[in-house]
Amino acid sequence: MLDRLGGDVWAGDVVEVDTSDPAFWNASSFTLNFRIDAVALAQTNDERGAFTFAVLFLAPDQGADVLVIEGDMAATARAYLGVRGPGALREELARYRTAFLRDARDEVAFDVETDRLGTWTAFQVRVGGRFWLRHGRSDHVPASAEGIDGVAYGDASFYYGPSLAQSGWLLRTMEYGGFGHAFQMESVPLSAVRFWRRERPKKA
Repeated sequence: MLDRLGGDVWAGDVVEVDTSDPAFWNASSFTLNFRIDAVALAQTNDERGAFTFAVLFLAPDQGADVLVIEGDMAATARAYLGVRGPGALREELARYRTAFLRDARDEVAFDVETDRLGTWTAFQVRVGGRFWLRHGRSDHVPASAEGIDGVAYGDASFYYGPSLAQSGWLLRTMEYGGFGHAFQMESVPLSAVRFWRRERPKKA
């Protein structure tokens, strides 16, 4: 998918994202800019086969922590701009993930008590995946993810609102290599994302 956005992304590049809610990001503009600290790749497996997506960790103190780009086709691909939540949120969502996996329903609503976030609906849990750090460094990523085999990966996603199709916000837990984070994420179309690439070293 990054090829369709102009090619590989490196640490040091800048990503520009159009938000629908600048107030959430404490911004005065609908266009947000972030420097990228690290580029990672996650792969999960389900009944449809392997699914790979990009995870971009942003430099600290910019108002957001991560940008996830997912999708097989440009028309339906989405980007998720996320800010990391407290450890209590990660622990609470992990409990709901376990409850969701034990439930036969495709979607299950939970009242998220951390920060009084309200009612969110679990709709997706992915386990048994792998996670690799491809370029750069981030405090959010363990050094073990730099290895050729990567590290184990899993996640769980929850949407806010009456349906996933109408939701502009997600909660997602992401776990890899013994690390774990919970992110509150704004969902935006791929057209809302643009990259400004730093100069690449010239080949000899």
